[in-house]
Amino acid sequence: MFTSVLAKEEPAISAIALRPGVVDTAMQAQIRSDVGQKAMGADHAKFPQLFESGQLLVPELPAKAIAHLALLGSGAKSLSGQFIQWDEVKLT
Repeated sequence: MFTSVLAKEEPAISAIALRPGVVDTAMQAQIRSDVGQKAMGADHAKFPQLFESGQLLVPELPAKAIAHLALLGSGAKSLSGQFIQWDEVKLT
């Protein structure tokens, strides 16, 4: 909602919310640890499973999508106010 409102109130900028997915980062390693299990309870189980099955994204994939958006400059205007995932076809 914030992105949508920002795009309407500040038309000179492109405001895009991007969901990067579940990325294999240091934060993910912390989530998979005992500390993460204590903090997250039942929600914790899916993260070790994603890691063990190789389903976590390497950071470079969503990073390339973010860089692509940044390089679009004014070409990103058509996406302003939208919420998209890093791998949606809109980014091509």
